[in-house]
Amino acid sequence: MPVMNGFEFRQAQLADRDLARIPLIAYSGVTDPSETAQHLHADSYVHKPTDMEQMAALVRQFLPEAHRSRINAVAPSERPRSGLLRENP
Repeated sequence: MPVMNGFEFRQAQLADRDLARIPLIAYSGVTDPSETAQHLHADSYVHKPTDMEQMAALVRQFLPEAHRSRINAVAPSERPRSGLLRENP
């Protein structure tokens, strides 16, 4: 991240009362992402690389019920592919 690292971001997020309530999913390529998630006080974690379906399932867990259908409404082939999320072959 160009301005701050993940730990600095999380510290700033937790310091802001409005932002602190937004769940954080740590997305890391370190050997033990659960350790990184613990240090970040993350709500969950995903190890790189992961596929879009796995990431979408995890995000759905943290979305309010009213917003979950938006993720389900888009077919996997129609979802935009992100350079950050690599699909497993």
